[in-house]
Amino acid sequence: MIPSWDLSHNGEKLSEVAYARFGRPDRIYVSRSFPLSLPTSRDDGQPARYVHKVFDEGASPPLVEGAGSDGVEVSEAIVQSTPAGRKQIKLMVAREAGNVRQIEIQRVPSNADASRLEVLLKLDREGSGQAHRSRPGA
Repeated sequence: MIPSWDLSHNGEKLSEVAYARFGRPDRIYVSRSFPLSLPTSRDDGQPARYVHKVFDEGASPPLVEGAGSDGVEVSEAIVQSTPAGRKQIKLMVAREAGNVRQIEIQRVPSNADASRLEVLLKLDREGSGQAHRSRPGA
């Protein structure tokens, strides 16, 4: 079992959806370390933590299409647009800093009564390692 971390705002307990809606795009949120309790995982009993970052579509300047000064081809495409336009990246780091156990990209619903975030992409340790190795210069 993976514990949910203390999601509160002004002393009021928040759902994961509300916490993502209140999150500031200019910040990265890191949970306290906790012992991972997943008996079938090689990380069972190891210290773990969550790292969350929210993004608002259209809030950052668009990339310029074409070749950059370093010769790298750059292009931008919007994968999905939502009324609220908010996405969240959620990482679980286990054992030591930089050891990413899981990556999730989630859509944050605009409905305040929603009970959960929609998972758009979920990568395990191997998938997140492949995503890292496929980056230019990695």
